Amino acid sequence: MLPTMNLARALESVDGDKELLKTVASDCLEQFPRRMREIENEIETEDREQIARKVHSLKSNIGLLGAEGAYAAANELEIQAAEASLEEVRSTFRKLQNEMKHVEDFYADPNWIHLC
Repeated sequence: MLPTMNLARALESVDGDKELLKTVASDCLEQFPRRMREIENEIETEDREQIARKVHSLKSNIGLLGAEGAYAAANELEIQAAEASLEEVRSTFRKLQNEMKHVEDFYADPNWIHLC
């Protein structure tokens, strides 16, 4: 399954600078595993406020990369953090993990830049 990527949007977020986009993607990929662990820890402690805060921050980076599927999952998780059952939150987190794996795989391939 291919991730839903909007590379035009990603390129627009860096004013068309492909080298800057490569740097942003690299920085994001480096941060994603730690940030996902932090969200998972907040889910385990059932700290809904921190879940929403950390997901919102992650969502900003996901948006920069044009990762629409991951962005949608993060948005859903952020909303659910406030009002959904923890079972639903965990389920959506698993969906986000899956989407993030696709994003990481996509940007780990050095040829992605040629698609811009």
